[in-house]
Amino acid sequence: MGVAAQLYGGHENAERMMLGFAPPYGEPIAHGYFPITPLAIAYNGRFSRQLTHRDFLGAVLGLGLDRGKVGDIQLTESGAVMYTASEVAVYIKENLLEVGRTTVTASDYTSMTDIEATGTQKRITVASLRLDAIVSGVFHLSRGKAATLIESDKVFVNWAVAKKTLLLSEGDIVTIRGTGRIRIDAVNGPTKKDRVAVSITVF
Repeated sequence: MGVAAQLYGGHENAERMMLGFAPPYGEPIAHGYFPITPLAIAYNGRFSRQLTHRDFLGAVLGLGLDRGKVGDIQLTESGAVMYTASEVAVYIKENLLEVGRTTVTASDYTSMTDIEATGTQKRITVASLRLDAIVSGVFHLSRGKAATLIESDKVFVNWAVAKKTLLLSEGDIVTIRGTGRIRIDAVNGPTKKDRVAVSITVF
């Protein structure tokens, strides 16, 4: 008779997702049936450096949890939204007290329906729209380090492995595994120094 399979990660365009199975007939699996709990991890930015995706992931794995229990981590203006397997959500809320030596609080996020974290808007200038130039500019890496990450298949554009020479355009989503994710919001044209101004959102 077979079964129907469906992927979901707690929000639209999730990178890390759960696989659900259902009978091949009837409606698709409702997102609320997936055992995913989004948590809001908050901290006071006035007394801390800006925490990164790596900081949040390292802190939660430092609690002894398996990587498979933690899905996407989206940075917000006040912290992050962390999508977790529901079975470990209470444990994280009770035990995640610090991230990168910064005091944090973990609580249930507001809704399970296609949550999109606010993200942080930035404007950068780069030599070109090549993937390695964007990764270097956004994450403050040398061009060589950015190229190494890309060649190691740790950088994805629209959820697919990409080459360093790929030219990005508005709407593209770039993910660096273990570091973070950005969206290209607008290409604003050349600057006086003949560089390219780009508006991005960092998640």
